[in-house]
Amino acid sequence: MQQRKKIEIKKKESQRSYLEDMQPPVIATKEVPVRKSFLISQALEAKIRAYIYQKRTQGDIYYNQTHLVRDALTTFLNEHVTNG
Repeated sequence: MQQRKKIEIKKKESQRSYLEDMQPPVIATKEVPVRKSFLISQALEAKIRAYIYQKRTQGDIYYNQTHLVRDALTTFLNEHVTNG
């Protein structure tokens, strides 16, 4: 029996599947945020809101509670933690 010759069919750009263009996922090297909950007083919450409002009116329109907590904890830990 004679073997058939395989014919390669080239796809047009419009016939290509989007899956053919996908790359394997790249592992992110940046830190992944973790959700934490904690209780604060109403007075402290009011100060936080006022500070965030002040930052936004000064031009930093994307400043939010996440930035405030991250900045405060980073500053505190840099000053008070010696290892790690």
